[in-house]
Amino acid sequence: DDGIRATTVGTSAGSGVAVANSVVSNNGNAVNENGFEYDNVLGISSINNSVATGNSEFNARIDNDNGVGRFTVDTSTFSSNSTTVGADGLLMNGDGTAQMRALVQNSSFSANRDDGFQLLANSDSSMDLQFNNNAVNTAGNAGAVSAHAALNFDGNTTSDVRMSMTGGSITTAGDAQAGSAVIVNPIANSNDPNAANAATFDATFDNVTIGTAGVAGSGSTTGQGFRVIP
Repeated sequence: DDGIRATTVGTSAGSGVAVANSVVSNNGNAVNENGFEYDNVLGISSINNSVATGNSEFNARIDNDNGVGRFTVDTSTFSSNSTTVGADGLLMNGDGTAQMRALVQNSSFSANRDDGFQLLANSDSSMDLQFNNNAVNTAGNAGAVSAHAALNFDGNTTSDVRMSMTGGSITTAGDAQAGSAVIVNPIANSNDPNAANAATFDATFDNVTIGTAGVAGSGSTTGQGFRVIP
């Protein structure tokens, strides 16, 4: 089952869950079994100087549908989930009327079966993200999903996303299954520029390194280095 499960913990103005100097590894053997499994964790939470590796589906999944959650992830590693049912290294999923604020910095994401990191804003959720000085490497998972990304930032319906990415490095070198390195998708995987959408999505990217000069395929294997949909 899950390594650390927290359900309906904390209050919007209070404290949630703090994890530091920990290893969460090899938990679960099926879908919906994760390393960190947070559902409606509210208030101030943190994952610092910790490792989540070898877990079944998500190495970490944070999913809120109400209240205010503030999350800091610092100097942590999310790597090598299952080769058969693995998904993202770290998923931050906003649903319902959730307000989620996150600072993810100085961390690494590698060898995950799907995206290294994904932000997904659904329904009427509001999400603010600072993603700073992280290292993302898509290679190393033998069961990697076709066209998976290093980073995936998605909004849809009436969600509101404000995000920035500063510094950090991304590589897809050695990953034959990788698609685009970075995907920004304000209207939820729609390829129709006329698709109905009432979401707002504001993003800035500064001093981000995608790929390695002189290394073929290190910026993207089958897609683009930086892709905005549509």
